[in-house]
Amino acid sequence: MRTMDPSEAAAAVLLAGIAAVHALLGGTGHWPQRAALQAPVPQPLPAPGSTARKAFEWCTDNVSIIHDVYWASACMVAADEQRRRRAACLEARDASGARAGDPPCDALPPPPDDSTDCTLPEHMALVLNKARAKAEQQCLEEAGAGPR
Repeated sequence: MRTMDPSEAAAAVLLAGIAAVHALLGGTGHWPQRAALQAPVPQPLPAPGSTARKAFEWCTDNVSIIHDVYWASACMVAADEQRRRRAACLEARDASGARAGDPPCDALPPPPDDSTDCTLPEHMALVLNKARAKAEQQCLEEAGAGPR
């Protein structure tokens, strides 16, 4: 297991805060799903032990940390949405006098998983994974363009 140094922890906390604010404001910002993602051009990895390889590995480590923070935030948002849908359904069911076994509340997903490594709905996971792939490709391009 790898431990984070204080600068990585500070960056992770900052990004989690940004993601939480983004989620609370309804996601009205330009989140990656609006970004045009192009197919990456395959490039060879820099030579092991080179400065370019070290820069690439440092960059991809940071991309991984940021991806994990966004994933954890998305888990919290998805779980919160699920809780709200379930509460609204149960409230509507109780107000209408329906019985406990009546649909549609029973058709809702099971209680939410708000752990940091939850299984996200496919549409959310796809956006995060595409953004990560794009960032990793950028790391490779930048490492290849820098001094060796």
